[in-house]
Amino acid sequence: MNIHHDAMLDINNPRTQLIFQASAYMSKVKSGCQKYILESYEERQATFAKMITACEQLLIHSETSFPDQLAEIRSLVAEIVAEIHALSLIDQKTETGNCTVCNGPIKRGKTLVPEFPEIVWCGGGCSKKIMDCLSKLEVPTEVWWI
Repeated sequence: MNIHHDAMLDINNPRTQLIFQASAYMSKVKSGCQKYILESYEERQATFAKMITACEQLLIHSETSFPDQLAEIRSLVAEIVAEIHALSLIDQKTETGNCTVCNGPIKRGKTLVPEFPEIVWCGGGCSKKIMDCLSKLEVPTEVWWI
């Protein structure tokens, strides 16, 4: 892809589909971060499993779609998976209305997307490492174009 500082994603470029697919896998992980913070210990184990599956799918996709950036992608995905595993072990009593993992406050915000009018996140920061890694993944997967 010919990159210019003022360029936008070219919908006709064959790489565009690859970038959107990477974005879809990353979005599954982000969505999981909004979900697990509201779930019981048992419920969130399934959410964590889906998040790890999305990470595995991203790695498989990246092997052929982003081979030159594969080492960086593998490293960041490994950090995400390690953090998911660590979070999956936490089983503590939390206050009603707080994050069910770290007991931090649940934060809510409105979006401009009609299909997703609200986002939620943990104000205690238990998903921060995952979200930071996902942000870093936007460059090697070219998702930052979207």
